Amino acid sequence: MTCAQVRERLRAEGPGKATRAHLEECPRCRQWWEAEQASERHLATALRSVQAPPSLLGRVLAAVEHPPAQPMADLGDRFLIEATQAGLTAIHLVPEGALSTPVTGPGRRWVERAAAELREYLVGERAFFDVPWDLRTLPPFSRRVLEVTARIPFGNTRTYAEVARAIGAPRASRAVGNALGANPVPLVIPCHRVIRGDGSTGGYGLGPDLKPRLLALEASVSPFVGRASIAAVCRLGCDRPRSIPEGDRVHFARFADARAAGFRPCSNCRPHAARPLPYGLGA
Repeated sequence: MTCAQVRERLRAEGPGKATRAHLEECPRCRQWWEAEQASERHLATALRSVQAPPSLLGRVLAAVEHPPAQPMADLGDRFLIEATQAGLTAIHLVPEGALSTPVTGPGRRWVERAAAELREYLVGERAFFDVPWDLRTLPPFSRRVLEVTARIPFGNTRTYAEVARAIGAPRASRAVGNALGANPVPLVIPCHRVIRGDGSTGGYGLGPDLKPRLLALEASVSPFVGRASIAAVCRLGCDRPRSIPEGDRVHFARFADARAAGFRPCSNCRPHAARPLPYGLGA
């Protein structure tokens, strides 16, 4: 069996005679399996220490009975994007069938790049945006809120209160919500990852129905992609993993898992350089 086949069988069935023999002979797969087990133990420990909100069961059942509509690729052609030479200034979701205006001016390259990255994101092929934004016209408070929100990792959420504490204004949860509701560049600055303290999604400038769909999309996608033959890991959306053969491709939910498995960070997308917004942020 190849390394990819062994890893697939380990995920599905756990270790058996053949897979144990492979693990004894392959240090890379052994490191990967140890990292997988460590992640499962970490998750199990974390879940035991967290008390679920009373509404969680109802929301889970509702999600199972009424799963979010997929795919969302059709949304990719409904964005009206504006930019200056410095970066993006606005992203609007326009009605289906609305005519798009040809893009001209100094911000054209950012508009075209953002449109391409948004389409990749909506089909689960991108976990980060590499296009800059220009928030110079916003009030300082709104800029602080959005800069902190931009650090929430793909597939994660934070509460309005956590964002408020992160900007040094612990009593400003409502003002944080207002600033996020006016976010001029949604998705690129992921205000959809900020939810209420009770676990409900809350409002969203592009429409409340879209917010849970975006969160469900991110929950189904692994944000890091590794190439086993050279032990290198990239962020999903980096140009380098596009040519990786499927049998050589390894998916990771966290960069820490990739490092634990012996993978080095890509020098192009630099997954190790991200500064994620931590949980809790002090009470």
